[in-house]
Amino acid sequence: MIQKLNNVVQVSLFLILTFVLYFLFVLTIPIFQDSHGLLAVNELADISRRGFLKELIFGSALVCALLGTVMLSWVPLLAPGVIASLWSTTYFFIWIDTVFALSVQAQSLTFIWTLAVGMIFLNLYFYFLGFLAPMEISGYKPGLWKSKFLVYWFCVWMSFYFGLSILMALNSFEYPGFRLPLAFGAVALCFLNYLLYLYLKKSEGGNVENISRWGRFVFTLWLICLVAIGIGQKWIG
Repeated sequence: MIQKLNNVVQVSLFLILTFVLYFLFVLTIPIFQDSHGLLAVNELADISRRGFLKELIFGSALVCALLGTVMLSWVPLLAPGVIASLWSTTYFFIWIDTVFALSVQAQSLTFIWTLAVGMIFLNLYFYFLGFLAPMEISGYKPGLWKSKFLVYWFCVWMSFYFGLSILMALNSFEYPGFRLPLAFGAVALCFLNYLLYLYLKKSEGGNVENISRWGRFVFTLWLICLVAIGIGQKWIG
């Protein structure tokens, strides 16, 4: 009974933190018809709220660190270095557009330094986590519900990033500048989650040959499309 309750608490915490990140994407990535994300174009971006904005930027790094910690505790096969790369890249992607816009508005590097501190924190945190509290890989048994849960969780992120990449590519025709780089960044994160998905699925004894082949085809085709869009915009512009 206690174990079931503990599992419910862990999953609930994991899902809440995941939805917090999705909410941050809505605030920071220009998914609507705006020049930048909502956080950079409404009253929250008031420079008088600089302290709040810096806390929000660094606080999201703590959210990423908590998610990575739970992932490592569930599936020790995921090395701390890999998780550090996943979450530091995700963290950078979430904030780069908004931090750039806020820095221009404030005529200050404060927000850029806050973002850099958050990335350094994430990498150092997972480095010391792996060094001071190594996970017991030898006792790990495949087939547990936690690893299967993460497989589906990676699928959701893959779909989200790929859809976001398409949206950014389409919006790049109307809003040139950061949109196309964001499209490349989204597909890069999609690919990273795709690799982790394949790794977990294979560790569970699943057949990933067809998925891997089709995945390579889709990513290659979409990268060619993004490059073509970039060349076309340069040529037309």
